[in-house]
This record gives sequence, C-alpha cells and structure tokens, in this order.
Amino acid sequence: MVKNGLKRGDYLTHKQTQALAALLTQPTKEKAARAAGIGLTTLKRYLADPEFQEEYQKAVHQFYGKTPLENVEYCS
Repeated sequence: MVKNGLKRGDYLTHKQTQALAALLTQPTKEKAARAAGIGLTTLKRYLADPEFQEEYQKAVHQFYGKTPLENVEYCS
C-alpha cells in the first residue's frame, strides 16, 4: 500500500510529523524540539535518520520552494 508516496512501514510517527512542522516554522532546533514536545536529543536523532531527512528535505522544498542550501544567501 502506498500513501503520500511512502510505502507501509515508512510513515512518520505523529511526533516526527510534529517535529517536521516545527522545523519548518521555528528559528532554531531547540525551539523546534520544544514546539514539537520532544527533547533536542530526540530531534537530532530524527534528523540523523535518512528516511526522516528525506521527508524533511521534501517538506523544505515544498514549503520554501528551494532546498536548504539554495536558501543560503552569500554576502560579499
């Protein structure tokens, strides 16, 4: 069964979904963790997970229209 492009077993948990949303709307990882109701260590563990990272990159691209590195502006 495929839902939202993910195969069974690849779904994000409720807390991971909250963390993903918080990462998109909060200015720091610390504030994102707090907003998601998880600890900073848990958020870092999520971010180290390749499947979560892939979903995070997709969400960032959809939310901002760019990848995180494309959002970086360089000052000369």
